[in-house]
Amino acid sequence: MKGKLKTVLFGFDKKETLNYIENYQRESQRKISALEDEISAIKEQAEALKSENEAFEKELTTVKDRLEAAENEAIAIKKASDEKDKRYIYEINETYQQLEIMRDNMKTALDSFIKQVDNINDNLENTKNAIDTNSQNESVNDKIMYI
Repeated sequence: MKGKLKTVLFGFDKKETLNYIENYQRESQRKISALEDEISAIKEQAEALKSENEAFEKELTTVKDRLEAAENEAIAIKKASDEKDKRYIYEINETYQQLEIMRDNMKTALDSFIKQVDNINDNLENTKNAIDTNSQNESVNDKIMYI
């Protein structure tokens, strides 16, 4: 609202001043309504963003909880796996030690068996020699008898 009020003798023209004020009030009211509409739109937008933010915060909390649960589960699985590995290593070591003892026992038994076989062979050899000596003596005795 641009314009100048007309002046008359002793001041401003009353009718024009009232029209100016009325137009000014209408223009101001129109601007106020436009600003109120804009404020309402901004408030609605803010509420929508606030609701969206709350939804994101709930989702974030859910994701954090799930992540924490997954981390705890991973820790538990690793701990169980480590304990299982330790148990397997212990069992493998125990089995290895038992096999070492069995190997030593079998080696001792084999050495003993070899000695027994050697003794039997020696006894057989001695017996064979004794039989051969007896056979030769009998053969000589038989020859002597025939002479």
